[in-house]
Amino acid sequence: AISGVVRNFPLAQKALVEHGGVTAFSEVFATDSADLTKLQLKIVTLLGDLILEKTMTTQLLLDAHKQDDDTTNSTAKEMLEEKCRQYETTGIERSMVDQGFCRLFPRLLTQLHPEDKQTRRDDMSSLHGRPLRDEHDVVEKVIQAMGALAKPCRKDFLAFRQLITALEDK
Repeated sequence: AISGVVRNFPLAQKALVEHGGVTAFSEVFATDSADLTKLQLKIVTLLGDLILEKTMTTQLLLDAHKQDDDTTNSTAKEMLEEKCRQYETTGIERSMVDQGFCRLFPRLLTQLHPEDKQTRRDDMSSLHGRPLRDEHDVVEKVIQAMGALAKPCRKDFLAFRQLITALEDK
């Protein structure tokens, strides 16, 4: 429910940060309960998507300014500029770093037990000749979120490089 309210709405994202939403999200990671893994994954997906929105909007604005012709009208550029200004004021990246998500995101990767055959589900379909498994979705979403926070979390993420490489090989 909350994800639908804050997606593509920077002012709602700012309110989320100001009212402790990111802090509340980080508290969901305080326990290692397997029951919370699904919720943690939803949080990872949402936060990663919010940062990606900001990045994509910034890129759209850069692309619009590079165009010398009038294919992008001035009103559209002004709207993109305003949206970029709003995204800059959300403080979501800083809040995520402050709340420890540089360590929390990769921690989900360490909770996977790829050798536990009971938790794996072999599907008839395959990707690159490998069976699809439930944990692949978790790995993909965590890695995407980590990519969104790559700059501010670089030092923390480097500590997990070996784990990420090992998961890529699975």
